[in-house]
Amino acid sequence: MKDKKAQGMTITTLIVIILAVVVLALLLFWFLGGGGQIGSWINNFFGKPNVATISTACQTACVTESKYDYCIRERELVLEDKTKIPGTCYIFAKEHSNLGFESCNIDCGTVVEEKIYDGIIDASIACDDECNKIVSDWPKAAKDAICGKKVKYLDSGKIETKTCEEIGKERTEETGIDYICKTNCA
Repeated sequence: MKDKKAQGMTITTLIVIILAVVVLALLLFWFLGGGGQIGSWINNFFGKPNVATISTACQTACVTESKYDYCIRERELVLEDKTKIPGTCYIFAKEHSNLGFESCNIDCGTVVEEKIYDGIIDASIACDDECNKIVSDWPKAAKDAICGKKVKYLDSGKIETKTCEEIGKERTEETGIDYICKTNCA
């Protein structure tokens, strides 16, 4: 009987040691920067300065020419005095170059100032709202102004730009339903 108890203790002890090593490895991974978005959120929540981390992420976005990550993605900068500054890499480079943020050759001008819809469905809804305003007796130039309106939307993480007429035709082909922009722009 003593042997079985001792053997049970050994297995229990071994399991506890393995779990402790796994937890320690996860904590080490977490504190060495592998925490990802959740790690960044926790660091921001507790006010840990993250200027170097955000600056590196912005440089990476610039080098990889990720327009979304550089121009649009919202980040929160936490300074040494616990001040939190929301913004994008584009804004940080423009307004906080003194913190080590560098400008990039990505053109954010049109991206930052215009709405970018979350997918072609949202873009087609916005276009249909515009195309719905078209009256049949409008002059061609007025119709063309709406039908030719360029709309930006995200498609698999990339920014696409199409006219409302193109979106209307594409959505009609995909769904078999006549979208307003296809009908009113024809």
